[in-house]
Amino acid sequence: MTAVPSRLSVRSNAASSAGSWTAPTTILFLRDRERPGKPLVTIEMNGNQIVQIHGYQNDAGQAVKPMVRYADILDPWLAWLAAGSKRNEDGTPRVPRQKAADGKIQARTA
Repeated sequence: MTAVPSRLSVRSNAASSAGSWTAPTTILFLRDRERPGKPLVTIEMNGNQIVQIHGYQNDAGQAVKPMVRYADILDPWLAWLAAGSKRNEDGTPRVPRQKAADGKIQARTA
């Protein structure tokens, strides 16, 4: 299992922290690589924690919230952050792995 499907990308714009925040606030945009001009959701993070995640018009009328809809992308990514954001020599993310019940190795989903 790939941690981030090849059609999706995450971009970051760091925002300044204010007041008594201990970790910087970061705004991320999850996009489909085939339509990079249209973000799927906007993610606000404080350190390695998601503060909020919203899609178009704050997901009005959506039966499935973005945190659930994109869990297969977000969970392995959050596990990678929690594990120290390690990278391979070529700069690609080294995603934490675990064995599934059937013995196959897969990306950990926190």
